[in-house]
Amino acid sequence: MKKGLKMSEIKPEVSIVLAVRNEGSVIRRCLDAIYSQTLPSDKYEVILVDGWSTDDTLKIARDYPVLILNDDKNGIGSARNIGAKAAKGEILVFTDGDCVPEKDWLENLVKPFSDVNVGGAGGAIRCIDVGNVISMYEDLNNQATYRGFITSNAAYRKKVFDEVGGFDVSLKCGEDWDLWWRVRDKGYDVVYVKDALVFHGPREQQSWRAYVKKQFWYSRLDVWLYAQRFCRINELKKKGFKPAERETFLVMKKAIVYSGFLLFGIVGLAFWPSFVLSVLLIGFWIGRRAVLIQEYIDGSIVRRLGITFGYVGFKLIKATVRGLGTLFGCFELLFITLKNRLKKV
Repeated sequence: MKKGLKMSEIKPEVSIVLAVRNEGSVIRRCLDAIYSQTLPSDKYEVILVDGWSTDDTLKIARDYPVLILNDDKNGIGSARNIGAKAAKGEILVFTDGDCVPEKDWLENLVKPFSDVNVGGAGGAIRCIDVGNVISMYEDLNNQATYRGFITSNAAYRKKVFDEVGGFDVSLKCGEDWDLWWRVRDKGYDVVYVKDALVFHGPREQQSWRAYVKKQFWYSRLDVWLYAQRFCRINELKKKGFKPAERETFLVMKKAIVYSGFLLFGIVGLAFWPSFVLSVLLIGFWIGRRAVLIQEYIDGSIVRRLGITFGYVGFKLIKATVRGLGTLFGCFELLFITLKNRLKKV
């Protein structure tokens, strides 16, 4: 237990922060779900930080007792920081305008905070069915493998959030993983709550074009997140602190596998053992996940086989796109770093 903290049986008050922009088509179902929670409504407030929406998002939001703020046009992390700063609750809860929480979501998500060693929590995320294979396979994947803390479904003790400085506004992607790492660096526990369920319906899952573009974007910008993280780890070690290296690897391993799969495959065009290594690497990665999803597939053997083979193909496409994004991000980082160093010469 951290020094100076005492156990409390008082249930914390909660502030839900929504950072939105042009969510008019989905914001009502989100707010309806938030205001239908089993946790008494006097236990939580809702803060909506709008990114200068041009649709009817705000018009709809004003039908609910939400506090509406404008962001500073400095990114999603900054918008969430604005909401957190205005929050009155002891616990900050983050979700998105395209999410639909289950009725007992909030009550389950805040339960771990009765232990003062807990600085944060994350809940389960499933995908809203939009009638295509993207949402179906992402939903299966989430049920089988997601145990994380992205801001579609995450909560942090406000005192801890402020202690680590909130979201890093310099990051264009992955600021939620970065926050998790920094909270763990401070020695606080961050727990996964499987019964705190949110259904998520990101726009990019509605078409292959949007999905591929977004996956490439994520993996490209994640490289900058990892580079910054390595710098922080080195700084903490120099100061005698023990950084959360295991948690860092848990997030990074997917990028390592996908980029390794592509690199070994490319080299394998001239050196066949490298190609074999590429196949073994991605085969083990996808094969393990294909086994894990079986628990969540219903129906006949034929249906299960069809979905499983489709899942393997889907994961191969995703691995290729994200691997390309990671490699592109690495070259981009290297080029800009060399360019900046040459300017100093």
